[in-house]
Amino acid sequence: SGLPGSLEPDTLGVEGWYNDGDSAILITDDVVYDGSVPYLFIDWTESGGIAVIEDETVESTFVIMDNPYEITANFDQGINVQIVKEPFHDTPGWIMVDGDTFFTGTYTNVWVIGSTHEIEVSSPDSTEDLMYVWSRWRDDAGAAINRLVAPDRDTIFYADYNMYWHIVLTKSPEDDTLGSLTHDGT
Repeated sequence: SGLPGSLEPDTLGVEGWYNDGDSAILITDDVVYDGSVPYLFIDWTESGGIAVIEDETVESTFVIMDNPYEITANFDQGINVQIVKEPFHDTPGWIMVDGDTFFTGTYTNVWVIGSTHEIEVSSPDSTEDLMYVWSRWRDDAGAAINRLVAPDRDTIFYADYNMYWHIVLTKSPEDDTLGSLTHDGT
């Protein structure tokens, strides 16, 4: 349920016969597209309310067959979401969404419309020669690096960074009596 009339995930309309006590495997798609519009799997329900489904919230689960059941895979309309570090830099660093860490410079996923998610990016991100320091979220310059979002349409969250180059000054010969080297310290 929750899908446009013309759209069916691969497992709708499947039926079978099972011995009493057997496990019937339930599998559906986690995301189904109607053109460019995504629909996300939400849960499994059974019309009589007596089926014991192992885990109603995962797209691959099972039910113990001890009665005849009519089980429905429920979907909600979703949106496409990206989190992008600008300027783009892939490593080191991470993007965190709802406590899950992704070691990448771009995160892409499908979320239920209006659902709340916690997002965060790492800072500073640095290599031997470059350092990226988080500056702001482009859509909300006053937001903290760790924030809650609940988008209601396809969205790209840009995390803007300032880029800094590393400088190393040396003397040749290294003898301290030949003066000193300094830089402005920024």
